[in-house]
Amino acid sequence: MDGQQGWLRLTLQQGGRPFVRVTSNSMAPLLKKGDFAQIAAVDVTDLHDDDIVVFAHQESLISHRLWRRVGAANETLLTRGDRLDHFDPPHSTKDVLGRVIARRRDGRILNIQHGIGRQARKMTGHLARFELRLAPAQPHRVQQSEKLGQGDQGVAARQIGQWAHFLLGQTVYRCAQITVALAELAAQLTVGNRDAR
Repeated sequence: MDGQQGWLRLTLQQGGRPFVRVTSNSMAPLLKKGDFAQIAAVDVTDLHDDDIVVFAHQESLISHRLWRRVGAANETLLTRGDRLDHFDPPHSTKDVLGRVIARRRDGRILNIQHGIGRQARKMTGHLARFELRLAPAQPHRVQQSEKLGQGDQGVAARQIGQWAHFLLGQTVYRCAQITVALAELAAQLTVGNRDAR
């Protein structure tokens, strides 16, 4: 087992809740490269759809959204990074090291298990599901438009379809960014109001 995986597993077993640096944008904007994700131990029976789970994959740590549990005893997890266009290979509940409970960015902590941070986690999950639901339909539309077009018209129709899908993806991502920004602002205002009392 990788040193970081071993350290994390031991720390969680001892009741620690360490922060681990995020190394990719696969869960942006909720978790961005350079953020720190706080991880807590979790009993796999307490995992729910939309939780951000941390699991061991080869020599890496992956923090992706849980979409559903499958298998006879719900022992297989289906996960995906919000910004990715594919699911992770199915993995066992035994691979789960913990669950992301908070995010630290620019010195500020956003709890994603409770309050406004939880709502941001849920909303970004809804947006990721919406985007994925539209994505599989796009190639079909492109194929249909190619059949209808002749020569250059078919190529133009395919390019228009690809640009439409790109713009839709960008729009969904911007909505997710706004959701996270509003959650951060609300969390700051709540702390500010508490400090003022």
